[in-house]
Amino acid sequence: MEKKQELTVGYILVAIALGLLTWISYHNLIEHEPTLDDFYHALGVVESNNNDYARGSHSELGRWQVTPAYFQDSVGYADLDVAFDDLVVPSVGRTIIKCYMLRYAPDAWHNEDWHSLARIHHGGWNGMNREHTKAYADRVVALMGAE
Repeated sequence: MEKKQELTVGYILVAIALGLLTWISYHNLIEHEPTLDDFYHALGVVESNNNDYARGSHSELGRWQVTPAYFQDSVGYADLDVAFDDLVVPSVGRTIIKCYMLRYAPDAWHNEDWHSLARIHHGGWNGMNREHTKAYADRVVALMGAE
């Protein structure tokens, strides 16, 4: 009788292990659904390797290399009380990007159209019509693990 109980316990352990393996395999096959955090991270990697204190050759500032004009568009749109130098604080940079996108690409923002958002971030309000923004957006989206 003891041998039969050992076999039953063994079968149960094997069944649990196979179930766990199947579950892990299934979840690894599912495509990653990118999030807003993934978007900000990928933009930061492409722009400055996520260096909060990065300064660009055209006065861009922060991890997302926001230009003074981009900053002013966002601040004016949302009536924010922040200074350009505050872009070194990630939460400020995120807010500036969000306000810019809500102003110029609200549909893309709400639909999480990462490719379009990246093109607009790189090329300004008219970024969707600028050829050079495609490769940039492809890089951002690839870093996010999105299609």
